[in-house]
Amino acid sequence: MDFLHPGLLAGALLAAVPVVLHLMMRQRPKVLEFPALRFVQARQASNRRTLRLRHLLLLALRMAALALLAFALARPSAKLFGMLGDQEGPVTAVLVFDTSTRMSYTAEKRTRLDAARDFAEQLLAALPLRSEIGIVETSTSTHVYEADPVVARQRIAKLKTGGRGMTLSQACESAVELLTQAQYERKELYVFTDFSAGAWAGNRAGDWVERAREAGVEKIQLVDVGAAQPVNYSLGNLALSDQTLVKNRPLIASCAITSVGAPAKRLVRIATINPETGKLVERGVQEVSLAADETKEVSFTLAGLEVGFHQGELRIDDVDNLPDDNVRYFTVRVRPSPRILVAAAEPIAAHAAYYTQAVAGRELQINGIAPYEIFTQTFDKLATEELGNYGAVILLDPPALADAAWQQLEAYARAGGGVAVFLGAAAQPSAMNAALPQSVLAGKLGIQARYPQGDLCLWPDADQHPLLIDFKPVKNTTPWEDFPVYRYWQLTPDEGTVLVAPFNNDAPAILERPIGIGRALTIATPISELTGVRESDRWNLLPIGPQPWPFVVLANGITTYLIGRETPLNYLAEETAVVKLDPTKRFETYLIVRRNAEGSPLRIAADLERNQLSVPIADAAGNYRVQAGGATDGVDVGFSVNLPASGEAIRRLGDERIKELLGDVPYEISKQFGELKRETNPDRRGRELFPILICIVAVVLGTEQVLANRFYKG
Repeated sequence: MDFLHPGLLAGALLAAVPVVLHLMMRQRPKVLEFPALRFVQARQASNRRTLRLRHLLLLALRMAALALLAFALARPSAKLFGMLGDQEGPVTAVLVFDTSTRMSYTAEKRTRLDAARDFAEQLLAALPLRSEIGIVETSTSTHVYEADPVVARQRIAKLKTGGRGMTLSQACESAVELLTQAQYERKELYVFTDFSAGAWAGNRAGDWVERAREAGVEKIQLVDVGAAQPVNYSLGNLALSDQTLVKNRPLIASCAITSVGAPAKRLVRIATINPETGKLVERGVQEVSLAADETKEVSFTLAGLEVGFHQGELRIDDVDNLPDDNVRYFTVRVRPSPRILVAAAEPIAAHAAYYTQAVAGRELQINGIAPYEIFTQTFDKLATEELGNYGAVILLDPPALADAAWQQLEAYARAGGGVAVFLGAAAQPSAMNAALPQSVLAGKLGIQARYPQGDLCLWPDADQHPLLIDFKPVKNTTPWEDFPVYRYWQLTPDEGTVLVAPFNNDAPAILERPIGIGRALTIATPISELTGVRESDRWNLLPIGPQPWPFVVLANGITTYLIGRETPLNYLAEETAVVKLDPTKRFETYLIVRRNAEGSPLRIAADLERNQLSVPIADAAGNYRVQAGGATDGVDVGFSVNLPASGEAIRRLGDERIKELLGDVPYEISKQFGELKRETNPDRRGRELFPILICIVAVVLGTEQVLANRFYKG
């Protein structure tokens, strides 16, 4: 005989309680001398014997009730040789649920996740008693066994579709890992899936399938809760021309719209939120005709956005069976053009022409949409400038500067400013290797290295430094060899400096010196030579080579990095949003409010040392506001969260693809619970005796109550 809770057998000791109470409460007769009643004494002796028998019978019933109750609570089971029918032994069952947003697809008036829940409810009812149950879902990495089926049912009832999380393959791998910790020898694995292309995209099914067999799973049970012929219209990831715009520059928002399963005409609308009323204001609409299984691009241009934060959404007008992918949210910031100070020798306009044209070309300035506002100054007047009024300071081939100028540059960078020094023919090593210049420059100047053959060039690695991030899309195709460098200053980096980019001979080309909370860049070759210089006398061809787009990207990367690249305003679900805070407005906590959301806002403490707020996002898509300090002098900024685009991920896999994924490992696909074929556990543990024992306890207590009322009646 086996016991589920053998420790409770100690409760049988409580059967001694009625005995103790009986002995303590037993009445002792009082001796009275009354000779006239001798005949009564004889009768009394007879009654006493009868009463003692009744007490003993009730005592036995009460002791039996307590002992049987303790025995029943210990949950015994016994092999009864078919007398009452043995029960199937417990198993370890792990249920894997795909909780991606695709499972919100509605068919037959319920979502795919609801269909999985219904099937799982019937499965739990069919599993043997005392089985351990593991619940694995793609939206979380926390997986444990539940010994109580009630708790397992509660976990399944609380499942909800989420954002990115794990892939279904990773969830199955986690399930196999959980099975290796199983208590029982018999192991079962159930995977609830819609069999969509998105669920099994990039799947390494062969890996976890083989490991499941090694872990002891005889047959993988796949529960098909997908729609037979899904029909869906969805928006892809939203592409914005920029997340941070200069005033008067229009916003261009582009997005793909995809049809799966059927042709249709759909209206796509773009709207922005009125900051005063909080209501959406339509800014454009397009009608898109889609054939079955076709993708088209839609694009909207929004002009006239004022300085500040703007939020909105792109939406398919008609709701379908999967509404989560019918809307895309966005946040943009419109700001005034940052001021850039360029110091150069006379004539300033000529020496600064290449840099100015690269970062704020004449056409952009004429149209009022230049990303930067350029100001120029001569080197001798640099010390008189209020550098705090500028987002960055660019020195084009500076000579030996006054100590006051170097001190001002160092203080400006220490306070958070950005400085770039392009070294050229005017540089003087003896002066620039002194203490004050070296507080700004990133290394000591050596000799001028010369490569007149034109076989030297910049050789940056786009993954090496944030300044080079814009080269990532073309990092393997940038034609740096077409822009040779003939001369450069050999630099010996100081301790604590960072190599941004080398030449192709591994010599430092761009170095960075962190200063306080700011930074200073030192570039070993200039970009300020006049157009009339002979090629044999030039230091490089960076700004004048054939189609010098790499120089334009580099100049803008340097400027953006010095000013401070804006933090992203648009995120995918389950990323961490980083909100850059205004250092002049220091609040300890901020409220995170999602538009049209239910419940209380989220309150998060700010990182005042780095002037930022980190917001961990779960899976709720929408437009968010970050607020503190009230409407007048407070902070009110925002960001947006979108679910990953699914596109054609809802499309159903064919049978051949399923066989290809699962290989030769035994598996079975069930669509209805009645189709499920579980192999019963051959390790039989006998019949559970708890119901029988509880019934006996009830009979004993009932008998005791009837006899007690009868014996003491009247």
